[in-house]
Amino acid sequence: MPAKKGYKKKVPVKKATVRRRPRAVAQPKDGMNLLIASYFEAQYLQSGDGDEGKKLSYTIKCDPKKCTILNHEAVKADHSTPGSYLSNGAGASLIADNATSGDLSFTKWGAFSANFNQYKINSINVQVDVDRECGLDNPVSFVTDKANSNALENMAQVSLQAHKSYTMTETRRSAKYGWKPRDAQDKEWRNMNQDLADNNAHFLKIHQDIEKKANGICKHRIQVIMSVSLKDSKQTLN
Repeated sequence: MPAKKGYKKKVPVKKATVRRRPRAVAQPKDGMNLLIASYFEAQYLQSGDGDEGKKLSYTIKCDPKKCTILNHEAVKADHSTPGSYLSNGAGASLIADNATSGDLSFTKWGAFSANFNQYKINSINVQVDVDRECGLDNPVSFVTDKANSNALENMAQVSLQAHKSYTMTETRRSAKYGWKPRDAQDKEWRNMNQDLADNNAHFLKIHQDIEKKANGICKHRIQVIMSVSLKDSKQTLN
């Protein structure tokens, strides 16, 4: 049907896409938000014949006050001896010889937390950079667990839980993972003078099977970043 004289066809107007900004964490009254970071390294040295069935597997407790790192086996303080070794990245052991756990410290947390009576966790993120010696066949897997600090023993345990796995390539040897509190109990404020019990804590678990290689050294470089809020100051802030 021919268009009527004087009639102009309406062209639909495309609406502009509205970009939403990430929701910022509300600044607490009589308090502050804080981003804190720390770093450690985990490595496994294989024997001269190469070790079958070995792994890097460790757990990070989601607590800035006492961020415990737990390894799946007792570590070797002498990193020239075959076995697991965890350090602060500057030559000092993070976990003592023949122990399975040690505490990761956050410099900014120590500087500010002493001024407040309460804190809460907003999020935690980790980045794991993987050495070439770890190989390309076995993925790096991440699991979040509550009330269970035990490190993962094998890929069967990984697959039975909600998890993320990243396969490394020659050009990409890094993986990221994170956790945010979801329920009311995890979002509540905690007193500085009380420790977060393991049965109320969340744990990030990292696992990678190691390819058999004589004298091979598989190393993970781990950066841990936490967003926390502090309130109920003990003194007037300048």
